[in-house]
Amino acid sequence: MVFTLLLVNFLGLIIIVFETWRWKKIKFIDFLRGFNIIYFIIYFLVPTYIILSDFIISSLPQSFTWIFSIKYKDPYWTFLASIIAIIGYVCTIISYYLGFAIFKSIGDKINSQLNKVKNSDWLLLSIVILFLGSLSLELYILKRSAPIYELIKYAGLLRSGHKVAGINETSFTFLTFSSIVTFSSYIFLGLIFDNSSTFKKRLFYFFGFGVSAVISLLMLILKAGRLHIINYLLVILLTLYSSVKNRIFKVFFIVLSLLIIILIFLYGKYLLRIRFEEPSYNSLHNIISNVFVEFSFPYLSLINLIYSIPTKASYRYFLDLPIGILRIIMSLISKILGIKLDFPLTISQQNTLIILGTERGGIPVDILGAGYFSASIFGVIFIMSCFGMVLAFFERIFNNIIHPVVKTLKIVWILYFSTMVVLYADPAILFWDGVYVLFPTMVFLIIYFISEYKKYSLHKKG
Repeated sequence: MVFTLLLVNFLGLIIIVFETWRWKKIKFIDFLRGFNIIYFIIYFLVPTYIILSDFIISSLPQSFTWIFSIKYKDPYWTFLASIIAIIGYVCTIISYYLGFAIFKSIGDKINSQLNKVKNSDWLLLSIVILFLGSLSLELYILKRSAPIYELIKYAGLLRSGHKVAGINETSFTFLTFSSIVTFSSYIFLGLIFDNSSTFKKRLFYFFGFGVSAVISLLMLILKAGRLHIINYLLVILLTLYSSVKNRIFKVFFIVLSLLIIILIFLYGKYLLRIRFEEPSYNSLHNIISNVFVEFSFPYLSLINLIYSIPTKASYRYFLDLPIGILRIIMSLISKILGIKLDFPLTISQQNTLIILGTERGGIPVDILGAGYFSASIFGVIFIMSCFGMVLAFFERIFNNIIHPVVKTLKIVWILYFSTMVVLYADPAILFWDGVYVLFPTMVFLIIYFISEYKKYSLHKKG
């Protein structure tokens, strides 16, 4: 394991030096920094902890026992995983800077248009999204036919697919779609910090944020997903961080963000009643072990995929993107028509099947694992290169943004790419769980193009 440790430390050192150099020019989080932070955790900190220490079996919940079936102490497979992590990182960085040059023209044009969007347009979008999301949440609650406090109490059980007496069974379609209310609160939050608005308008924006935040938190608790709760709170805290000038407040918001992340990861599943046993955090080692195990699945899944593919399952040849899109469409059709349709396994389900012997359980595949599962090392190079280009494109769009709403939405997209896309690279998960940012963005584009078309028509007539 010595050679693996050297590789892991080499990767960690590259990221630290690289970010230290970038910090001179970029003082706040951007798309590449968000990626670097997550990559540093899952491919430097986690492997280093595993090599120098190990998970404490007695302190881990039953649901994590699968990790001991992975060959994470085998020097050969861990060495290969670390090599792939370095290759993937290099491909991402090179393609990012290439993309940053390639997308300069189109990115600057979109950037300029975003800064010109009026507050009234943002307010209209926020109200539309808030209405649709609230309606969807109400439909979900009505279908459950149970008091809200009961749904909150048993949110974890319902999320796990358990039947609860007195609560009707229903799909999570409406609940998942209702996550778009978070986007509404993000817009209201950005509008609050627009200094050009009058006091009365900012008071109204604050009220809108309060209403949308309460609905958002209710939805997030009912979904019982820790990552979505963490991302929602991080958007608020990072927006506050970027909006205040006092260094003490900036440090406060950063420390608070770190505490929230650690506490939710340690106690979130118990508070949401996904787990019922008492947490066994009776020592600092236990706490550290549980923190690292929460971030270990990308690294462990990659090791297992390198070991298992193509002997236990064939390569997927990048079919997961169309499968993910078709799965969502066909799933909605099957629910509307009330018919049962058989779907091909997603990449996460296939990964779970390899590890557990059943597709039920949900062990995600990260972006490196998705690349390797698609076409071995060539899949890793292709997907990470594409990912670097996408990050560069979005950075160009949101580069040097002025409007506070767009600044907030940049944080939303950064967290989506750095957490959802990097950690859960299954397109079926990304499209459906990412509806909170993808659908409102589509609505915004529709409203924007309609508005531009009207302006064009009036100008043509004039």
